[in-house]
Amino acid sequence: LSGNIAAYNNLIIQEAQKTNPDSTRISVWKDAVFDMNRENEKITVQINREFPQYNNLIQKAEPASLVGIQKHLRRNETIVDYLLSNEYNEGKRDLFTLVITKDDFEFQETSLDSLFSKNAVIIRNSFQHPSENNFDEFTGALAYMYRTLLKPVRQNISGKKLIIIPDEEVAWLPFDAFLTSEPEADQSDYEGLTYLIN
Repeated sequence: LSGNIAAYNNLIIQEAQKTNPDSTRISVWKDAVFDMNRENEKITVQINREFPQYNNLIQKAEPASLVGIQKHLRRNETIVDYLLSNEYNEGKRDLFTLVITKDDFEFQETSLDSLFSKNAVIIRNSFQHPSENNFDEFTGALAYMYRTLLKPVRQNISGKKLIIIPDEEVAWLPFDAFLTSEPEADQSDYEGLTYLIN
């Protein structure tokens, strides 16, 4: 959470320094920082209450800066950090994606409808109850998640090591099983599918 707050603060500063800053983006990011700070405060209060002996240790911890994160990344590593909004607007909610490599930083904002949550539930249920697995539904959900979460940022991914920082339903998902394309219409088994990681 602290890393996300630092990343958003960097985005706000970068946008504000532009000749024509986008005030809507800045406002959205400031709202996100505000919400994350509130959440951070709640977590801190809970930890202080349940583990008072760690209070001093936690107070000394500083959030990592973007430059600090990049300094520790290797050239073949990319961090993809997902932040899923809890607020719905006309049945949709925002997905913020931060892609961090050794030399670059990209930010994307996507609007998700109920199909995202529906497919996340299909995937989770398929792993929890494999005997009830519906091949077409499951593979469709895996392909949907690839198109939604990874395909839009794939060109920004550097190297072979991908570090995923999930949020909310994204934490349920097996990224290595994502399908880069839908199975053929007559296919009914998992062999030969185009998995993200073969």
